[in-house]
Order: sequence, then structure tokens, then C-alpha cells
Amino acid sequence: MYIAWLPYSICEQIDKYAHSFLWNGNQDKGVHLVGLYKIPRLRKVGGLGIRRAHESNTAMLGKLVWDIHCNSYKLWVCLLRHKFVNDKFFLDMPTTLGATIWNSIMKAKETLRNGFDYKLEDGSSSFWYAPWTKFGKLCEKVLYVDTHDVHLTIADVVQDDVGTRVFHKSPIEF
Repeated sequence: MYIAWLPYSICEQIDKYAHSFLWNGNQDKGVHLVGLYKIPRLRKVGGLGIRRAHESNTAMLGKLVWDIHCNSYKLWVCLLRHKFVNDKFFLDMPTTLGATIWNSIMKAKETLRNGFDYKLEDGSSSFWYAPWTKFGKLCEKVLYVDTHDVHLTIADVVQDDVGTRVFHKSPIEF
């Protein structure tokens, strides 16, 4: 469940077994120990706090997506980034055929994609030489950077609609 994308039908079957165990115990007949609506509810509001299998599967794979996106120095991240990502922007990569684990990570990335939001840091990064856009480093996308503009920061250039700068502390949030 941590490294494989489970089909929705299998997740439903896992949930069915978990519910039947809670309702009947290990017998075929019996009294329902808890209502179906209470199983996924949070404990602080009177439920059992047991997540649905599909949500758990997506959340566990989401941790792997986050590690790849943040360029962590874990060995498995380095290997997958070298083999599949290279210098591309991970969130905009198309789904490609690869190993089972990579395909699972890509499916989770597409599922979680709507939760990603691009946010700037404090604006002190280099406008031209930092990979702050989905296109990577801007210096690699233009023919040349004028010597007067080499020291520009993001704060020097980016403004919102009102004319005041918009900056946030985290680069990407879910």
C-alpha cells in the first residue's frame, strides 16, 4: 500500500473486510458493534478514525511524491530522479511508462496535482538563476542575461495586482 497504487476495487474490498470485522467480529452473525457512518469519522467527533483504504494509499504515495519534488537526498529519490526526471520540473512531467513504483508515484502525483499551489519564498532568491518557476531556471530559457540584471532577486521583479509584493514562507503547499 505504501509503494503500489491500489485499484479502487481492491481498496473497496479492504474497506469491506475492515467494516465486516468491526460489525460482526470473527463470526458470520451477530450484533453490529458500531454504525457504518462512525468508522471513518474523526475520534474527537465520536468516530473511530479509521481511514478509507483509497485515501490511505494516496496519502502514503503522496509522501513519495513530496520527497521527489523536494529533491531529498535519499538514495531511492536520487535513483528515480536520475532515471526518470533528470532536469525536468517534476510536477509538470507527463506520465511515462516505467517501473511499477514509478507508475504508482505518477498516478498519485496526478491525483494530488490540484492540491499543489505555487508560492514564492521570501523573494531573496535569484530571479534568473534559481528554479522558482515551473519552467526551471529562467537563464536557461533566454539567449542571454544582461549584466545589469544578473543580481536581480524575485522580490525586485514580482508584484501582485495591487502593486505590493506577495511572498510566502513555503515554496509549495498541499
